[in-house]
Amino acid sequence: MTTIAWDGKTLAADTLATSNGLRDNKTIKIWRRGGALIGACGSQALCERFRTWVIAGMEGESPFEGADDGNGLVVTQEAVLCFGDNGCWSVSEPFYTLGSGYQIALGALAMGATAKQAVEIAARFDTTTGGEITALSLS
Repeated sequence: MTTIAWDGKTLAADTLATSNGLRDNKTIKIWRRGGALIGACGSQALCERFRTWVIAGMEGESPFEGADDGNGLVVTQEAVLCFGDNGCWSVSEPFYTLGSGYQIALGALAMGATAKQAVEIAARFDTTTGGEITALSLS
């Protein structure tokens, strides 16, 4: 899966993807589109459908709706929105995490880590988080 962390300023994610026992350490999981940041975790095909859906204007149901294998995140200056199998919800906390290493990253953020540091910490302990850590700032 992956780990994505939002610290109120920066969105960070690992780049590890696995399939049938093979590793790809260059998978992009966060993107910038205009003034928004987009993140997705789960199957690569579903994440790509989510990114395309956001870029197209988020009309209709999110690709994650009804799917239990991932989540998406859209961050703008006005809101942080999370998308999952039960729909969309607004994030009110100053930081947020998604993916297989979310609990580790959330604890790191609560202790003052940056989003990038939180994902690095998650990668130390979560077997499906790894590769390089990418980060995008909202500005």
